[in-house]
Amino acid sequence: MGQALQAAGVVSWRNQEPQEAEFALIEIGTNHITTERDLPLRLRDWEGPQGRAPLKLGRMRVSSWQLATDSFSGHPIPDPSGRYWAFSRRTNVNGPTELLVRGPGGDRFIAPAKGDDVDPSWAPDGTAIAFTTTRYPDGGGTFDLAVVDVRTGKVRRLTATRDAEWYPRWSPDGSRIAFVRRPETLAPDQLCWVTVDATRERCVSLPGLEIGNVVGWADPQTVLVITGESSGGRTGLRRVNLSDGSNQL
Repeated sequence: MGQALQAAGVVSWRNQEPQEAEFALIEIGTNHITTERDLPLRLRDWEGPQGRAPLKLGRMRVSSWQLATDSFSGHPIPDPSGRYWAFSRRTNVNGPTELLVRGPGGDRFIAPAKGDDVDPSWAPDGTAIAFTTTRYPDGGGTFDLAVVDVRTGKVRRLTATRDAEWYPRWSPDGSRIAFVRRPETLAPDQLCWVTVDATRERCVSLPGLEIGNVVGWADPQTVLVITGESSGGRTGLRRVNLSDGSNQL
């Protein structure tokens, strides 16, 4: 059975995936997610997580996920209102890969700079975007995290290490951003969070597991993370407690 992932839990479709389907946008409460493959847009085909807000469906004006990725060169991420979409695109205009916002007035560059800007994550109120960037020369060419004010374009740096930081995901209350840190020393990856003002940070390790993508937050202390077993075993979605690293599939 296929699955689409989002910050409140797991959404799955009830029946076998059809041969042809449109690109789907799924909304649960105020959390939007985009599926990473073609899925049906019929509400009866979907099963939402129990105890959560009602499941709603929307659509983009594309016929397939392939068209979406060709157009955006990265997963398009809608803001909480659903009117604006953040995405990265290889342009070689300011840097190799740019961060853009698409809205009623068209596309616009946001926070242009040398280096790559990728993997946007909207603040819950839609006023800012966290992203991964190589724009800082003292980062040694690895990825750091930054936040850009959508209205003014002002950028604030969140991390300043020679490690690689990936997959920023904003907490539902807007106070913290979860992410994955890959140490320069090739030590095991860590699952971390940093406050939006960059004054506090905490990381936990997941022994025996390789950390993939941070999908989103399940609650104020727990995030959903795609992991694989270091021994080459199962890959799956885990709930991870950010206080002590305890986790479960």
